[in-house]
Amino acid sequence: MTRGLWILAVLLSHWRRHPMQFATLLIGLISAIALWSGVQALNQQARYSYDRAAAAFGGVRTATLVARNGTTFSQQLFVDLRRAGWPVSPVLEGRIQINGRAFRVLGVEPVTLPAEVGDTPAISGDLQAFVMPPGETRVAPETLAELGSNEGASPEASNDMRLPPLRLARQLAPGILVVDIGIAQRLLKMPDQVSRLLIGKSKGPRAALETVAGDKLRLVKPDAETDLERLTDSFHLNLTAFGLLSFFVGLFIVNSAIGLAFEQRLPMLRTLRACGVSARQLNTILVLELVFFALVAGFVGMVGGYLIAAALLPDVAASLRGLYGAQIPGQLTLRPQWWAAGLLISVLGALLAATASLVKASRLSVLAAAQPQAWRQAQRRWVVLQGIAALVVFTAALVFLRFGDSLVAGFAVLAAMLLGAALGLPLILELVLAGGQRQARGALAVWFWADSRQQLSGLSLALMALLLALSVNVGVGTMVESFSQTFASWLDGRLAADVYINASDDAQAKAITAWLRERHDVTAILPGGRAETQLAGAPLELFGLPDNPTYRDRWPLLRSAENAWARLRSGDAAFVSEQLALRMKLAIGDTIDVPTPNGNWKIRVVGIYADYGNPKGQ
Repeated sequence: MTRGLWILAVLLSHWRRHPMQFATLLIGLISAIALWSGVQALNQQARYSYDRAAAAFGGVRTATLVARNGTTFSQQLFVDLRRAGWPVSPVLEGRIQINGRAFRVLGVEPVTLPAEVGDTPAISGDLQAFVMPPGETRVAPETLAELGSNEGASPEASNDMRLPPLRLARQLAPGILVVDIGIAQRLLKMPDQVSRLLIGKSKGPRAALETVAGDKLRLVKPDAETDLERLTDSFHLNLTAFGLLSFFVGLFIVNSAIGLAFEQRLPMLRTLRACGVSARQLNTILVLELVFFALVAGFVGMVGGYLIAAALLPDVAASLRGLYGAQIPGQLTLRPQWWAAGLLISVLGALLAATASLVKASRLSVLAAAQPQAWRQAQRRWVVLQGIAALVVFTAALVFLRFGDSLVAGFAVLAAMLLGAALGLPLILELVLAGGQRQARGALAVWFWADSRQQLSGLSLALMALLLALSVNVGVGTMVESFSQTFASWLDGRLAADVYINASDDAQAKAITAWLRERHDVTAILPGGRAETQLAGAPLELFGLPDNPTYRDRWPLLRSAENAWARLRSGDAAFVSEQLALRMKLAIGDTIDVPTPNGNWKIRVVGIYADYGNPKGQ
């Protein structure tokens, strides 16, 4: 044990003589862990919020019965199914506006609510106060703050209806107002209507669903992923990709620092080996040294990652709320697993960065360890192996490009190309320097090329990190700029009108239209309508467009039939979004059956248009 401590003290003396090199090692590892852990903290907080929202009184985590046409249905079906032995519980869902902000209203029936449904504690306690007039509105702390009210207050909605008194329920997700289903029917003006029926565990025989409900309802099995999670997948995948990229660039810096330290410590390693220290013992102590540095840097990096995530969380939450309607709490909630994973990644990253140096040092002989020429020969073999690895990685990129058809495959292609370019850089530099040395004339020129080849072993990792950093900087800048221009031109086409006004009902829409017609500065009034249904088991938006040059001249059609806008007026044709066309493999001229309350509506596809950021078909 004493001998091992002396060996460790000798090795640590190198860092005391080279403080800048030691700082580079720690800074590279700390920055890599801080950026990676910060991104992971943001993603973890967002997904935790998605889970809370998805599990709100069943959500997609519980088997449900919904209407086949995607609309609400009569609560009499709930009564019939209960009598037929089905352990169902009704839920009514809708949206109301309070002080200009939209909130999700969930009406539940607490007596029949299955015990296994999430967030049941949110309505526990004084159950009588929850169901008896005037009832209660259970809200999360974030929602209470957003409403700007205190417990016991009764805010007024935009439809001139007052909410029951507010009560705090910390288990709920933000943006949700939970009330008794009878109160929800009154607030949403949907008497005797139900959005879905939650299915509990069966405790006895029950009649077949078709016998009780006919073809009015369909069973939706529990899903592991929500629409919101599908929509934000690309957002979080981008964050994860940039976090991993930052992590690997940091590891390249660490690798370069460790490689340089190994090269400078070769005389010391030779002396230790000559004094009787075995290669196994020497490598063991080197690994212990690295693990110690990794734990220290990992802890500091995790603290830095937490501070980065806490500083960025409000902006990320605002982006997710503005782009996707996702409600993310403004406070960071981290679990012990996050800290443990960060320290583990720090140790593994440091060992990965030092693997090459450890292997090369363990395989060189005692006498050769201090000979620069022997080290360069070993480095040359390593460069050749890196070149072969680069060819393998480029081949993998071609395979992903040829057979991949997902966003993950696209990221895999980019990662393989970047990694292949980085791995191939030392071989290209070796070939260029060797060619320059062969063509050199004169002692000074020969010395320049030979010394450059000698320094390649210590500089190759730093150059690889620089290549990655520059490539990502140029690529990301170009990607963001091109997407920004494309999205701006798309918005100019989709948002062609000068002013958009949403009416709460038909009566208000008629009043607004009549008021606008009296104004002389209004050149056109373009009424439109929206409805929702289901198509092939997925949500579908129906969007009504008026026949006006504002839309005909600017709506961004990707492909269209001849006289598409004229054919749209007949009522048996439609434009479909690019997402819907790709998902259902639709082409111009194809026919689809859209379910409506009055039966299927057969329409022909006469146009396909871009609809960025919308998870639903339209």
